[in-house]
Amino acid sequence: STIAQRLYEILGVKFYPRIRSGSGGGGEGLRYRYSTLCQLLPAARQRYRSKAREKLDPAHDELIETGFLADVRWEEAEERDWLLHYLPGPRVREELRRFQVPGPEEVPLLEAGAPASEADAGAEPDPYEQEGLVARILEVTGDEHSRTFYAQLARRALSEPKLYDLLERCLAEVKYEAHQGRIRNKGAAFVDKLKRACKERGIDLGLKSS
Repeated sequence: STIAQRLYEILGVKFYPRIRSGSGGGGEGLRYRYSTLCQLLPAARQRYRSKAREKLDPAHDELIETGFLADVRWEEAEERDWLLHYLPGPRVREELRRFQVPGPEEVPLLEAGAPASEADAGAEPDPYEQEGLVARILEVTGDEHSRTFYAQLARRALSEPKLYDLLERCLAEVKYEAHQGRIRNKGAAFVDKLKRACKERGIDLGLKSS
């Protein structure tokens, strides 16, 4: 489903650089505020937890069934907002082994936001997180020639929530259109979409593609 696909994209880029290949333990995971997720998906925010679960749990069940997630736990945060605790499933570790991305020795429980708010803007990105985002872009575009450009782009996007969201949306569009056979050069299509989206929103990329 659309929501499951979007959750896969949002969570994947956070899980990817932080979980060591083959590691176990129940302390891994990500926490998102429900209100933050509604902005990232995007999805209409619900007033009641039962309605919120009615909208999101079918997508959670899809991702659990595919092995991407092991479990999703809803936790109280404040009135009409909740914390969703996402635990990675075996599929995440299998993808990490395939890409051979190293992780830190200790895997913390993160309260994520991708970045979660404008307050995170300008912060120095985690190098593992940056490499994970680059790997995700390359997975979609297959454009290894532009790795240097993608690294610059990932570094900036991880410090700017609005740019990050546009990047994820453009990746999703390219993946879908390529699946439909509507584009051939996925790298060029991604960069073109991102530049146009940034121009429409007054965001100056200030980057030169290779």
